[in-house]
Amino acid sequence: MSTLEKLQFDDLLTQLAEQGASDLYLSVGSPPMFKIANQLVSATEEVLTAVKIEELIFPLLTPEQKEQLSKEKALIFGYTFANGLRFKINLFYQKGNLAAELRFVPPVAKSIKDLGLPKQIEKIAELEKGLVIITGPFNAGKTTTLAAIIEHINTTKQLRIVTLEQPIEFIFTNKQSIVQQREVGKDTPSFEEGLKDCLEASLDVVVVSQIEEKQTVEKILELAEQGRLVLAATGANSALEAILKLLSFFDEDERKRIQDVLSQVLEAVVYQKLVVNRNGEFVVVPEILLQTEAVTLSIRDNKLNQINNILRTSVRQGMISFEQSLANLVKQGEITQEEALKHVDDKEGFKRMINW
Repeated sequence: MSTLEKLQFDDLLTQLAEQGASDLYLSVGSPPMFKIANQLVSATEEVLTAVKIEELIFPLLTPEQKEQLSKEKALIFGYTFANGLRFKINLFYQKGNLAAELRFVPPVAKSIKDLGLPKQIEKIAELEKGLVIITGPFNAGKTTTLAAIIEHINTTKQLRIVTLEQPIEFIFTNKQSIVQQREVGKDTPSFEEGLKDCLEASLDVVVVSQIEEKQTVEKILELAEQGRLVLAATGANSALEAILKLLSFFDEDERKRIQDVLSQVLEAVVYQKLVVNRNGEFVVVPEILLQTEAVTLSIRDNKLNQINNILRTSVRQGMISFEQSLANLVKQGEITQEEALKHVDDKEGFKRMINW
């Protein structure tokens, strides 16, 4: 009898949570693998077969999900197991066989302070209107930061918050606020349709888990113009790139109008990346761009090449570049210089920065 037949799948996932792992990987020809910080660790000695992975995964799927997986050869969804643990599950095929990545979603969103985020993030969570963009590369903790901001609002204000997610990851319990979570594909056909509903609804905060279409950008800008607070996540490699990504959906004739609106409603862009500290744990390294007259004018007048300089020279206004955040952590002894240099392009310039 195999290890995974003796050890219930739920128990394996409990082990993941207890060991502080973030992910479980299931792949034919390999044992189940935990990802703990930056290391891969075998969860059991058993080498998985295609049949075993299907036996573990297929019972989790609805008939509709099975049909989608069969047709599209990929599926992403959220699932809460019998032991109460919730995971974001990414299914795909490799070499003709089913493979799976199960990402652990903590049962309670961590606070802004517990995540080690700077005080500026708490100020962003206190905003009443405008657009806030949370950005970074894949696996940068964007969803976790967004959840911390939502939970801060949920515990401190009496507001109606509507989220549009694909899939739903963190599950929120109503506290001071009402948090209504809508999953794209289940509760609404698309982000565009969900945002249309929000435009007609009585609500205060809209959360959008991804921006990948022109219509999504148009609707979130319209919501921000209406005086709602819009929190949106998207993938980009800097605060500047996040702004450029939003503008890239529009042709030249439309871009001036969009830049005018964006310059007025954009309140903050938070770029972040996870970096391994001296203890082998991930820490968040943020870049924070805040609304100032200089930022407004640079967007409105299409002088976006000024953004990075504004970031570097506006520390008193609460802004900080990624390199400055990283340098501070090196100076504090939390991150080694060797690790930090892996995450910067101008290595010589960064060395000068940490020696100032």
